[in-house]
Amino acid sequence: DHDAFLLLFGSGANRDDYHLKNVTPGKDFTPQWHDLRQVAEGDTEMLTALKKASDGAGGALKEISILRRDLLRTPLSTLEMKKFDAAVIDPPRSGARQQAEQIARAPIRKLAYVSCDPASFARDIKVLIEHGFTLTKITPVDQFRWSPHIELVGAFER
Repeated sequence: DHDAFLLLFGSGANRDDYHLKNVTPGKDFTPQWHDLRQVAEGDTEMLTALKKASDGAGGALKEISILRRDLLRTPLSTLEMKKFDAAVIDPPRSGARQQAEQIARAPIRKLAYVSCDPASFARDIKVLIEHGFTLTKITPVDQFRWSPHIELVGAFER
């Protein structure tokens, strides 16, 4: 199991620049990566690796705010997400109910939700749907051969 991470995007210009058509992360999920503005993650090693990659991108990525934070204990608030248009969240197996509640109330319009547990995914997305999000696509990802475990990637819009 891992900490939750949250990627937040905001162009400040066209809020429809994010394309969440087929959402296999790293392959089909194609937001404007140069509009990545903030990363929240509890694991210091992951944040260090991200900072190194960002610094080495040769200006392809604008400055990214990196926030070390346990999103399960202290989710980003609706107010903290007010300037962001789109997000990607990948919580641990237990899900991220409190963070989903905050995302549901934020001005986020497009969301990719990656989950390794269908039950916590179903629980967490209920609040998103209650707040106007529509599940536009769900993709099961069988990335662990010879295992019954699957990842789910849900694309949401409102």
